[in-house]
Amino acid sequence: MKRLWITLAAVILAGLVNAQSLSLVASRNLAGNFAGILGTGKVVDALRRAGTSALLVDLGGAMSSAESAFEHRRKGSLTVDTMNRAGYSAWFVGGRDLAWSDQLSRFLRLTEFPVLAANLHRPETGRHLFQVQPFAILRSGSTRIGMIGLAEGSRGLLSSDPVRAARYYTGLISGRSDITIIVSVSDRATNETIAALEEVDLVVGVGPRKGVEGSSAGWVVQIEEGTGVWGIDLTLSEGAVSAVVASRVDVQPVSNEEVAEAMMGWTANLEGEPVSLTTVIGRSLGGFNHALTSPLGYLTADLLQASAETDGALVRTAHFPEDFVTGDVTVADLMQTYPLPYTVGVASLKGTQLLELLDPKAGELMYYPAGVSVVYGTEGLVESRIGGKAIDPRVDYTIAVEFANGVRLGDDVSIRDTGVAIRDLLGRHLRTSSTVKGVVDGRIQRR
Repeated sequence: MKRLWITLAAVILAGLVNAQSLSLVASRNLAGNFAGILGTGKVVDALRRAGTSALLVDLGGAMSSAESAFEHRRKGSLTVDTMNRAGYSAWFVGGRDLAWSDQLSRFLRLTEFPVLAANLHRPETGRHLFQVQPFAILRSGSTRIGMIGLAEGSRGLLSSDPVRAARYYTGLISGRSDITIIVSVSDRATNETIAALEEVDLVVGVGPRKGVEGSSAGWVVQIEEGTGVWGIDLTLSEGAVSAVVASRVDVQPVSNEEVAEAMMGWTANLEGEPVSLTTVIGRSLGGFNHALTSPLGYLTADLLQASAETDGALVRTAHFPEDFVTGDVTVADLMQTYPLPYTVGVASLKGTQLLELLDPKAGELMYYPAGVSVVYGTEGLVESRIGGKAIDPRVDYTIAVEFANGVRLGDDVSIRDTGVAIRDLLGRHLRTSSTVKGVVDGRIQRR
């Protein structure tokens, strides 16, 4: 088989403007980045205005982690509503989308485009998810495009053999489409097996950054893991894909006014009351951008300790971004920055347990502390203090932590739920402070 490799480059998508070309604009892991979703839609609009046949698809991970916090009188999902507005043609659900398995059908109820996953089933019935279909036949200009999604199983969902599913559904759409495209999260070898099926023209996979490989027997485009938008330009001749070029797409940000317009009518619960997502609740002077830590994590840990009146506090480093908005802070900004529906918990820890939590795992810091100062060296934890005194392994300490069902600090650690929502703490602080500014103090030091 003759193979062609083209490295994915960070360039703006340029479609091939003729009747025998098709450009796919594909987003992945946008995670409720509503400005990014709207901006991606504008990329496709520009291509179409230039005469290019183009489709906008999502390869999974579009849902916001705060999806269940967004409420509307008539709509079920802010992400879906924004994707409708952006003009998506298809959505290959996967990743964080499937973490909402118990609510996914409700969120997808008002999609204006097909949601695809051919090999996902509910374990109790063996049936496909409601609102999710195995394939779709789309049109772009005079070209009929058969699209099939192959996803990994997730919480409460099972995935069947992707090759078997691809073989079955390509047989069903044979003769009804001019070309067939499959989006698959399988490994490279499996994707190549799928691409070799007689009816398959192109497989779009996600994995190590290896570029484009293909011939008349089928093409595989492998895009790298992570967040971004990619353009995949197909040249069509004699009813088959004869060439493929893939590149990362630069998406220009949309205006705050456009994002606000998309959020009209949407609210989130803050301190027991529904508040419009566009409501300004505070003002940030910046200072939250830091390469080695998260000033927002520091601030949140301080708020937890003050609320629970404990000896110290710990919040997970993975829960906080390295930056925060500068200028007006809206309810939407707050929900996106801390999307987790966690409450403040209080744990009673022996000094030995606290020291174990503070010790880096695989060289990575796991918690941002409050009331606690630590010094790390090349071999791990060098010094640790609480309330200005060295942590005593024999003493019991009260530590405020993030609480949710299933969240544990250890087999023998109990956590008392205070019922205070962490988002409410952050919202109250923003509302009652004239301004907020990110600060990195000496609580974490490295030698």
